Amino acid sequence: MATQKEIRAELKKLNRQIADLRKELHVISPKRTRRNYNGVVLYEGPSLIDNAPIVAIATGLIWPSLNRKTGDMVHVWIMRADTPPVEAFYTDRDKSVCGDCPLRKDSEGNRICYVLLHQAPASIWQNWAKGEYLPLVDYPEALSLISRKAVRLGAFGDPAAMPFELALPLIQGSLGVTGYTHQWQKDFALPWRETLQASCETEREAQEAVQAGWHYYRIISDYEEARKEEIFCPAKTGNTQCSTCGLCDGRSANVVTVVHGRGKRFFRRRFGNGDAAEDADEQVKGDEEDSALW
Repeated sequence: MATQKEIRAELKKLNRQIADLRKELHVISPKRTRRNYNGVVLYEGPSLIDNAPIVAIATGLIWPSLNRKTGDMVHVWIMRADTPPVEAFYTDRDKSVCGDCPLRKDSEGNRICYVLLHQAPASIWQNWAKGEYLPLVDYPEALSLISRKAVRLGAFGDPAAMPFELALPLIQGSLGVTGYTHQWQKDFALPWRETLQASCETEREAQEAVQAGWHYYRIISDYEEARKEEIFCPAKTGNTQCSTCGLCDGRSANVVTVVHGRGKRFFRRRFGNGDAAEDADEQVKGDEEDSALW
């Protein structure tokens, strides 16, 4: 196990690498950089998944989100620091923020996750690379803005990739928190157990999550697959929005939703009921354009 001194040395090394990256991107002087106060940098450092450099950015501090499913929330995006999201996807560097999530692209290039990387993630990453977002230490007003809203951890990327203690100001100071992790079986994710839902795709995984002390969020192929003790996502049934629901807070309930979006048929092929889904080649619509479900 690495010592504190070795960890600090590694952090300094990664910070130098990030600084060099910004120079390569021709970032202009901070005195001339246009500041974007709608977002704040929560974390820059090694991923707890593979130690590669990542960055976590919270957006929606000032301007309301247009996401109809979630409502007006602060959204936290976790991305590779040294690689734009689309490039990270094609080079498999997204593993640093997605881990072993089964919704990533498979060996044939099929991807279930419907986050549109070329849209919000790409734009936010570019803003950060240009130095538009201040770190939290230089933007203390951010916490006051966050306190007025609920927080969605992991609009893209797995929150467990970043240290839990760095998310505490958001968890303790906001109106509520929702989030999901596919890393729930890993020791480094244990501090998140009462904050995030364990992301599951099968009944067996869901049962294992419960036995490990987690509440879960399970994706199913059809409404009939839901168990009696599970609650259908109210935001998907149209009864409420994530910003006011709060069930996915790691403590309240085991929630399910029916898979949808462009990855629907790949999900059903991978996890069952594939023959019934050949006609399900629908496109991502409306509230899915800037968001991830898990």
